[in-house]
Amino acid sequence: MERKSGCWSLSCVRPLGRVEIGALADFDVRNVSAAHRRDIASVLRPGDFSIGGLDVSLNVEPDGQSYWQVHSHAVFGSDWDGPRKKPRNLRRGDGVRPLRLTKIADPSVVPEVLSYSMKSVFFRRSRYHYTRASGRKTTNTRSLPIPAKHEVELLVFLDAISIFDRLLLTGLRRTGSEFDFRLRPMRAKRNERMQGSSP
Repeated sequence: MERKSGCWSLSCVRPLGRVEIGALADFDVRNVSAAHRRDIASVLRPGDFSIGGLDVSLNVEPDGQSYWQVHSHAVFGSDWDGPRKKPRNLRRGDGVRPLRLTKIADPSVVPEVLSYSMKSVFFRRSRYHYTRASGRKTTNTRSLPIPAKHEVELLVFLDAISIFDRLLLTGLRRTGSEFDFRLRPMRAKRNERMQGSSP
């Protein structure tokens, strides 16, 4: 296979991350973090590493049903032409991990993509139906501010966890203190074991 350098972004939305309104304070963020790390590791090749983070959105369905969705965004660089395997990009998540993988054409936007994965501003994702000019019905999503009554629940949840609870590292380890730390490559054998244990 031809070697070439490149950067990729990966988004993952698991059914495990769906949380009912009012239950966010009891959500086990470490459990879902471990699941997302396995998902990210499943597309990496030996020697690759990734940096990402957990995100939270308030999802609103066309019928008005609302729930919190904890999901992840990550960036990884690879000297191969593509990831280890092509992830399935499915809208329905029953028993299947919906992963979306995109190659970053312009490396200069990588810092922007990374900052988005650990952003401090969160949105309401409102899905709606509409009819195209062709007459075909489809569904789209718009990002809106989170209502104040739900924002309080989100802020309480974020206050109870640390920034490192949201940070997703694969193939890297963190050394140092909370406010003065460095990221170093994980030892190759340990990294391979972690990737090999991915479902």
